[in-house]
Amino acid sequence: MSNEQVFKLAAFLTFVTGTYHFIGIFYEVNSRTPAHHVLFTVINAICIYGFIKRPKFFVFAFGALVVNQYYTHGGSLLRHWEAYQSINWIDFFIVLFAPIFFVYLVKDWRARFESIM
Repeated sequence: MSNEQVFKLAAFLTFVTGTYHFIGIFYEVNSRTPAHHVLFTVINAICIYGFIKRPKFFVFAFGALVVNQYYTHGGSLLRHWEAYQSINWIDFFIVLFAPIFFVYLVKDWRARFESIM
């Protein structure tokens, strides 16, 4: 899979999660508040742009988001496992794919910007 294909996949999956959060603004989809869903709808829109255009700052912003996702979704995944001995697949896939996409972003950033510095 080429880098461009990975970034298109990342943009598509981010669109799907953005759609979930957008629906969460108007309908109760989980225990999060509508404000949380507004915030992550905006974050997802920024990430879609970031995966498509990959501006210089995006790798750093996405790195911070990955830390947040590991804290929130990683913790949720562990709590769900402890309570039900089953996997929450949404949390699992976020914890799986976020660092993979981050590694691709770092590799892309280094190839495009490190030679300039």
